[in-house]
Amino acid sequence: MLLEKIWLKCLNRFKNNLSKNEYVMWILPLQVLINKNSINLYAPNIFVLNYVRDNYLKYIYKYFSDLCINLPLINFYIGSKYSSENKFFKKNIFISKKKKEIDIKYFNKFILFKQYCFSNFIYGISNYIAYKESINLCFSSFKKCKLLFLYGCTGLGKTHLINSIGNKINDLNKNNKKIIYINSERFVNIITNSIYKNNIEKFRFYLKSSHILLVDDIQYLVNSKRSQEEFIYILDFLLQKKNILVFTSNKNIVNLNLNNRIISRLFGGIIVKIDKIDFDVKYKFLYLKSKNMSFNLNKNIINFISNLDIINIYELQGILNILFVYAKYFNCLNNINIDFVKNILYTFLKSDNSNIEIYTIQKIVSNYYRITILDLLSKSRYRSFVYPRQMSIAISKRLTHYSLSKLGFFFGGLDHSTIIYSYKKIEKLYITNNVVKSDFNNLIKLILSSKYEIFYKKKKNI
Repeated sequence: MLLEKIWLKCLNRFKNNLSKNEYVMWILPLQVLINKNSINLYAPNIFVLNYVRDNYLKYIYKYFSDLCINLPLINFYIGSKYSSENKFFKKNIFISKKKKEIDIKYFNKFILFKQYCFSNFIYGISNYIAYKESINLCFSSFKKCKLLFLYGCTGLGKTHLINSIGNKINDLNKNNKKIIYINSERFVNIITNSIYKNNIEKFRFYLKSSHILLVDDIQYLVNSKRSQEEFIYILDFLLQKKNILVFTSNKNIVNLNLNNRIISRLFGGIIVKIDKIDFDVKYKFLYLKSKNMSFNLNKNIINFISNLDIINIYELQGILNILFVYAKYFNCLNNINIDFVKNILYTFLKSDNSNIEIYTIQKIVSNYYRITILDLLSKSRYRSFVYPRQMSIAISKRLTHYSLSKLGFFFGGLDHSTIIYSYKKIEKLYITNNVVKSDFNNLIKLILSSKYEIFYKKKKNI
């Protein structure tokens, strides 16, 4: 029987066995060019081609094997049979009777982090919605929406939540569900290597076989168009199967420079923002972590650190590690006090001086030398007033970013030459005079320490 007649019979079988929508969407767009021992199939785009190849090619071979003895060679092209500019997709495509298998190395790359679970996730106002939606998704077998998109800055718990979802589903289903967790940076690297080694099929088949797909840091897809094409293909396939999909990013969807088709599909899910960590999260984190480290932090110290302007867990963990190391070095792990904490913190955080006000400097310098602020700002030439004035000008120049003219304004209308003279005078004395050096260092310490104390009081009054 001629191949043309066999192909027509194949189309009739597809028409009888598929729904009308499936037939019109996937089979009807195909164009066929039949040669002596081969069949060339032309698809309008890569998406249709991939879907036909993965879902219907085995039936095409089955129908041909029923109707003829020698199976023809099937070639896939993207384009039209009437066009001379067609992209040849793949040569010598034959269906193997053996079931497709994936190397075990693929399974080892995408395992979940078992240490992340809902029971040890610290939540507060800033991340409560993300926490609740993540739990709800684990029980979403009868819900319509199974796509969750979490976004927020680094260190807010996105990786913790996405792994918690996978671990919870594993527990609920007794490890019967295939869960794949992958960072999109690794996704891009594997796509690139697979294309180079000509084994993209393995990776694609592996991802499509998942029940739950968890993709972390989706923003890494931005710079790879080919990876975005593969991602769209896999995303559409899994959405049709109504699988659970979870994605995280450091930006909102609208701020990601991704393909519009990816963005439109992500908008079909639940989008939740995770804000910077609030007081409750910081307090619980410090309390639990310090307890695990056998590090005795009292409530006043935890309150003080929790009120600092720390936006993520990494910074908070870093501060806790710094305090632990110094407390261990000074042998005071069990009796650390608030003054010790302030001294350590101002040493490591003193580069951020944007919140220091000139008035604060003037007030601390005036109290230090037991004069009034009016005396400090006066035109008096008495040494007891001139030296503190020069000291406060030098410190203001060091700790703030104000211009010379602005500093002159703050110190009673002094011109810029007087500001320069005062600063250079203290700078020279700092090298030659130990008293000036001691005063300067002590005042810097008091001012930086007061910055955190003032900030703490502000937060407490809110």
